[in-house]
Amino acid sequence: MQKKVKKMNFFGWLLSVIFLTFLLTYQAIYTYVIMFGQRDKALELIIDFFESKFIVEVLVFGWIFLLFYIFLVPIIDAALIKHIDSIYKKEENSISESIGFWTYKFFVLFEYNNLFNTFKFVSVLNWFLFLLRFLWIEYFAPLTYVFVWLFFIATLINIFLSYAKYEIVLKNKKVFESIATSARITLMNLGLTMKIYSLMFIVNLRVLLNFFIFLAFPIAIASALTYLSSQLYIYISISILSIIFIAFILLLAHMASVLEIFKVSVWYLTYKEWSKKLESIEKDTELVTTS
Repeated sequence: MQKKVKKMNFFGWLLSVIFLTFLLTYQAIYTYVIMFGQRDKALELIIDFFESKFIVEVLVFGWIFLLFYIFLVPIIDAALIKHIDSIYKKEENSISESIGFWTYKFFVLFEYNNLFNTFKFVSVLNWFLFLLRFLWIEYFAPLTYVFVWLFFIATLINIFLSYAKYEIVLKNKKVFESIATSARITLMNLGLTMKIYSLMFIVNLRVLLNFFIFLAFPIAIASALTYLSSQLYIYISISILSIIFIAFILLLAHMASVLEIFKVSVWYLTYKEWSKKLESIEKDTELVTTS
């Protein structure tokens, strides 16, 4: 069970690293080259590769990736939280029980993710670059101002949603019930929650490392195609760079998977402690009310 969850978590984060970082990198290159008019042969070659020669293939592959990502994430979320809870309680679940549990929790977590994934840092940044493409560079300053405020609002929303998934998975709550309980737990220990969220935000800055790696290797490959004249040297360079790039992707996915287990464990322990305190307060309130 433990190995299965770890493998699934790694596979999910492999998809996440490839899909989200690739999208962010492409948006950044497009903004730099097309919108800001910065001429660079290697970057222009990357844009031309995706938008002119292989646009259909890229779109089809992108949609397949997106569907896998959207449908797999709720399963991984439920499995990881339940797995950590089972370790804490020293319980064992069979494979059939685990599959049934993941399926049962899938629809609520699927609804939750579709409603609130927009408020993630990478999602906000991608929306900013996406809208900038259509509104064009003249709106860069006002759009930046708006998205700074949206990022601040998204941060507050994420803080108050910190415990929602645990309510969904461990207590069978619906989406908005889980949000209400999560907000109450957050208000009870706002200082601690903000400290943990700040720590997790720093941990999530690994996305910058993902971005630079995804940016560096395509530029290196495009530069080899642009500046090397020998076909043999081009073939050797691209082969070596591709192998190194794949190795880095696997390493980034492993790092993301391990960090996600760490993050879920920290939030789980905080949730368990303050959830008990909330239940105790609610019982005391009920006793006072009935008496």
